[in-house]
Order: sequence, then structure tokens, then C-alpha cells
Amino acid sequence: MSKDAPKQPMSAKARRFLNSVLLFAVLVLALVWFNTHLEPYARHSLLFGTPLTLWGFWRILKEAFDKSVADQTEEATERFMSKPLATEVLVIGLVLGVVLMGSTSSIYFEYDGTGAGNQTFDIEVVRSADSVTIMEPMTLSAYDGVIGQTFLWNWWEWRSKDIQVRVKGADIYSPVNTHLSRCRTVRLAIPGKLTSPDLYLLHLIPVGPLYNSLPLHKRRARIVATLSIDVNGQLHTVDGLRRQEVFLGCPERELKWAVSQADAEELTDHIQDWWRELRTPEETVVRNARMMQRRRLLYPTPTLNPHDTVTITVSLDDDSLVSGPYTVVIEEDTPVKVVYLEWRE
Repeated sequence: MSKDAPKQPMSAKARRFLNSVLLFAVLVLALVWFNTHLEPYARHSLLFGTPLTLWGFWRILKEAFDKSVADQTEEATERFMSKPLATEVLVIGLVLGVVLMGSTSSIYFEYDGTGAGNQTFDIEVVRSADSVTIMEPMTLSAYDGVIGQTFLWNWWEWRSKDIQVRVKGADIYSPVNTHLSRCRTVRLAIPGKLTSPDLYLLHLIPVGPLYNSLPLHKRRARIVATLSIDVNGQLHTVDGLRRQEVFLGCPERELKWAVSQADAEELTDHIQDWWRELRTPEETVVRNARMMQRRRLLYPTPTLNPHDTVTITVSLDDDSLVSGPYTVVIEEDTPVKVVYLEWRE
């Protein structure tokens, strides 16, 4: 019975070739991981001014190795690359690189300066399904350049998930919905990739005899009027209506922003047009408009959406109806709907 021939050890040349291939694979994997998850931050640091290339990454490692072996650079490199130990180290490095690449996710926000001035932006990232925060809230400014977070070793926890990025600044922005999964980075330019939400407002203006009957101040009220707004069957009330214009349609912060973004001259015209139809002296028209705007009421509920049906009435304490009902339908192409509240005959 013949014995198996003893296994011939791999030659030094073959070992060097194998280790060179493994080293190249490790370098490529490390470079891809770095440029995917760390490059956005490193690019804005003093260490790296430009994206890291494979050649640059190799030079960094080679320089570190050269310093460690002093003057024996070429000989030491050849000896190390010819040893089985080098193969074991490189295989371990390759496995770790694959695991690291497969378990890393990252999110970065870059200040792009598009119309931003010196604004700061408060950023929150939550899961779309339940609004649970998945990273600490951050503040981005021109000084920061880039902020973000890299999530390491999340092989089991970080399955693919839908996330929502909420940004608060001087302006109002719609949340950004995106998808986060392993091996992937999310990059968002702030504020360049943000959009303003579609907001719909009701502009309510008491006019004529109703306006004259309403008090300037609640304490001097001759009558106490209640403004009722019914949206798709949901009733909302404003007690103690005065000689004031009323805006409603979205939450408080968005409502203030939407009114500030509206054409001020157009809003004034809404008030003045009705008075001019009654042949009111121009001086009185201007005075009434200014008075109503100084007492402007922003009512932060309800939130209005296209195709909502809204019914508006004004009544007294004894439930007698003095104005309305007015029924309007919110239209997608009309962001501001005007309703004149007149005395009911």
C-alpha cells in the first residue's frame, strides 16, 4: 500500500503572491468602508482635505510600516510577505473587514449654505413607524460643515428600516423620509435638499355691523361672541371674538411662519376690499385694517388639508346665531382661503 506523498510547502514566491492578493483585497475593502462611512466627516477635518484614494491609503500604511522597521524596509517586507503568519493576519483582517462592512450604517448632514446665511438647524432622526429617536438630536451650522453618526457592529440590530429626518430652522421644512440599512450611508445637504410643506390657511375677517358690534377688548365687551369652526365634523371654538382677523389651519409654529410668508399687501387687501364695497371712507378703511391686524389672532388648531369641508359660525352666549353658517372646501391650489364674517339678517 503506497503512502501519500508529503504535502509540499508553498514556495516563498507563491506565498508572496497570495499575500499580495489578500493585502490588495483588504486595502480595497478598508478604502470602500472608509469612503462610505467616514469620508464625509474626514473631508472636513484637518487630517484629510480631499477624498482618500487607494494609492493614498497604501502610502499611509507603507509609511507606517517603513518607520516600524527602520532601514530594513524592502528586506523586512519580503520576509514578512513570505511567511504563513502574514497569510493568517491578512485572512483575519479580510474577515474582520467583511464583518465591519456588513454591520456598519451611517447618517451625515452637510451644511451646503444654499440661502442659509448664518442659520443653525436642529436635526432629529426617528423611525418612521413609531417616531422613536435613533440618534441624539444634533445642531448643524456653517461652522460645523458636516455632522453625523456612524453605527458600528450592528449586525443584528440594524436591519433595514424607514427613517424620518426632522429639521427645524428659521423656516419650516417638511420631514425627509428615507431608508437606512446595513452597508449604506445616508447623506443629506442642509438646507438645499429640504422643501417647505404645503400649508393651507383660513383667513376670517369680521366686517360691517358684526365688526362694529364686536368689542375692542374682552373686558369692555358689549356682547360675547363665540367663533365656531367645524372641520369634517370636528368642532373647534374661539371664545370672546374681538375686532380682529383670525388665521387658522396648522400648528402654532407653522402657522406663524405661514402668515409671515404670506403677501402682507394681499392680506391687507383682503380686509380693505369688503369695506370699500360699502363705500366706506378710505381713512376709515385703512384705520380698520390696521386695528384688526394689530389684534390678529393665530388659532393653531385644526390642521387643514385639501378637500376638507369647513363650516364657520359666530354665536352669542345665548346660542343665538349672529353670523353664518359659511361652508368652504379647502382647495389644493388655494393656500389662503378668505371668509368674510357678516351680521346674519
